Amino acid sequence: MSTYLYPLAFVLLVLCAPPATAQITITYDEFAQLSRNEQVEQFQTLSAENMALIARTQAERWLAWNREGLTEKQIKVLNEVITMIEPSLYEEKNADMRDQTVQQISEQLLAVLPKEEAGRCCGAGAPYIPPFEQ
Repeated sequence: MSTYLYPLAFVLLVLCAPPATAQITITYDEFAQLSRNEQVEQFQTLSAENMALIARTQAERWLAWNREGLTEKQIKVLNEVITMIEPSLYEEKNADMRDQTVQQISEQLLAVLPKEEAGRCCGAGAPYIPPFEQ
């Protein structure tokens, strides 16, 4: 290989390689199969949209599986919480808003659910919930 091809090969590798800031996309079900340490590590590489999707899916599935045993007020609060889980919460520039929203979500959940159930619904490291089929 002639010496002028080495720089060309380098340029092609750089242009074809994903950018260092590339973010992967992972489904809730794939994410849930990772170990807790892998989840923590992987979550930091996801886009804000993907982070919100994973968190929202956990809460939606928890609600689907537990709906029959919940009061109307609990269902209403959970639906409100689910709508609050949006990509803007996970954007770096919104750290203050995220802290306020997370505090609000926690307060709303703990007002209608025992702490353990609130953690299963929306807590970090919450157990995997398969799709609900009626």
